[in-house]
Amino acid sequence: VTLRTMTKWFACGFFLPERSTSGRIARKPIEAAAGQWHHVVNLRSAEDVDDQLKAWLTETYLMFPADD
Repeated sequence: VTLRTMTKWFACGFFLPERSTSGRIARKPIEAAAGQWHHVVNLRSAEDVDDQLKAWLTETYLMFPADD
């Protein structure tokens, strides 16, 4: 997950196993590797961190299990 500070928003980047067609996606998703699509959502306020974004971030977290 990446956060980039822009002039009027934060750009939140994350990976999903499939390409999302949600209107919230700010840039064209890029397939970085097989089954790893990079997406970006612009966050303008705290309200933009909603259940949908939390679900996407959880899915990203589960895609990359930590090494123990």
